[in-house]
Amino acid sequence: MRYGRGVILLLLVSACGAQHGGDGREAATQAAEGSPEWIVEQFFLADTFPARERYLGGEMAEHDADAPTLGSTLPANVRGVYRRLEQSGGRAVFAVTLTDGKHANDWYAYLSEGEGGWTLDAVRTLALPPFFYLRMDSLSRAASLTESAAMALENMRLTVQSDSMLKAYFAENAAELEALSEEFRALPALRTARADGTTDPEAPPGAASAEITRRLRALRLSAIYRDPQHPGCIFVSIGGVLDNQVGYIHAPDGCAVPSMDPSSFIYVEQVREGWYLFKTT
Repeated sequence: MRYGRGVILLLLVSACGAQHGGDGREAATQAAEGSPEWIVEQFFLADTFPARERYLGGEMAEHDADAPTLGSTLPANVRGVYRRLEQSGGRAVFAVTLTDGKHANDWYAYLSEGEGGWTLDAVRTLALPPFFYLRMDSLSRAASLTESAAMALENMRLTVQSDSMLKAYFAENAAELEALSEEFRALPALRTARADGTTDPEAPPGAASAEITRRLRALRLSAIYRDPQHPGCIFVSIGGVLDNQVGYIHAPDGCAVPSMDPSSFIYVEQVREGWYLFKTT
């Protein structure tokens, strides 16, 4: 989701159940002026961003030059921490977690270095529509739920967790996730398997595995699939809506892990050797 006016306030209210994990760097640090860290602090955490036109590039300069910075719109009880995901070749990507102590949102900042120095070119966050949160709230308030509705609620709650919580979830369930991936890899003709037992239309008869379905349901996941654009990689989808997805990537030998890009994989971070947490838009 592209940054826009008032988005942060909506998301902080909407992200029910997400908990802040405390990893990252406190906003009180004093980064060197003009550095990527300093630009991230000014945009996400500071009340004001002096001479910000010098530090905006790409779509930020084109579309959001006059919009309030996220830092200037934060309620007084919201705190922020950030961490660098990558920096090389005149490109840097940072993750920023904003939390009020109960709810948390993770944002991703993309910067580049040109002749004039570093600029903030794009900002993203996972974009889940209001109906997603309305349904989650409705299911949470229900006096009783069918088995399928209860599973849907658990999946939605996991989908909106913060990066740090999703890392912890992986660590707690690494063995089961490994087993799930290996079960799926043993069925090379199967492109997609879902928690509801369905598969891709092209799958040959009998390609589905009851064990894969069982593992997906036990882990509160929605699907496991192969993407022809990323051969050799196994994608485990936690959940999401349309192209806005959260999940894990198993990257055995031969898998080229997708690069972070504001137009596709907005966030990719290693959680264990051969495994990555991802979000798309």
